[in-house]
Amino acid sequence: MNDKSDTKPKLILASGSAYRKHVLESMNLDFETIVSKIDESFADKYACEERPEIIAKAKAEAVRAKITQMPPQEQKQYKAALIIAADTLLMMNGKSYGKPQNRSEAFQFLEAFSGNTHFAVTAIVVFNMQTEAYHSVKNRTAVSFKQLEAQEINAYLDTGEWQGAAGGYRIQGFGECLIKSIEGSTSCVAGLPISDFYDILRAQNYSVLE
Repeated sequence: MNDKSDTKPKLILASGSAYRKHVLESMNLDFETIVSKIDESFADKYACEERPEIIAKAKAEAVRAKITQMPPQEQKQYKAALIIAADTLLMMNGKSYGKPQNRSEAFQFLEAFSGNTHFAVTAIVVFNMQTEAYHSVKNRTAVSFKQLEAQEINAYLDTGEWQGAAGGYRIQGFGECLIKSIEGSTSCVAGLPISDFYDILRAQNYSVLE
């Protein structure tokens, strides 16, 4: 980091996602990870496309609450922090596809995607601890799958990538082999649309490129 880094707000990643952490590291950002797990089922009552932003905001709020419970001396370091939260959901024909509960469900997801187009929706929410304001951005990307045979799906599931992955696949791994085309942001499908992330930080007067 350059000598201006000490004047920048502290960045807090409210996520345990290895991919999101990798994105921030690859952008040479100085950040801290504070994960506060939430029960995301509360968002089931909302329309599919609304859920990622609602869940991301809840993640940011949970971390904000965690900070406010810290001793006053410890809280000081976060007084101007930016809490970054994100959530990704896959949807097709009005149905949402989250993280499969088991291999059987992962197979069902991939079988449904086979030869069809689904959408990845990723929302990024930033909470500014100084202004106490939320800022959000959402990306919607179309993903078309190849026509897959059952043995191909099972071979992919054997890699284990389906575990903990929305829709049962990871585009940043062998999952890309299943995809015919993408219209939009590949990083949105992976879990953090980089261009939108850059823009939302810039809107907070946080310079990524300095």
